[in-house]
Amino acid sequence: MQSFIKNPNLGCANPYNGNVKPPIRIVAPGRVYRNDYDQTHTPMFHQIELLYVDKKANFTELKGLIHDFLKAFLKKIYKCVFRPSFFPFTEPSAEVDVMRQTANG
Repeated sequence: MQSFIKNPNLGCANPYNGNVKPPIRIVAPGRVYRNDYDQTHTPMFHQIELLYVDKKANFTELKGLIHDFLKAFLKKIYKCVFRPSFFPFTEPSAEVDVMRQTANG
């Protein structure tokens, strides 16, 4: 198994403190460190974890939450592609590729 330190921000969140009821939507950006360094990997990268808890929660709702966050964060999105993926620590999993239009085109 590859060494990997996940974004700690979401792991520290405890939405079930008795005062918070679903729906719960948490977006937790943070740095992630791993022991890789080659042409396609760096030892540190940024990752955004999202937690969505609701009776109607499904993958389509999660995609909507991700898209809304990216639209608010990046202001303009040219293209957003969701790809199903496998990660042993989350199920279901997806990767998101985002193209953002810049001022120069």
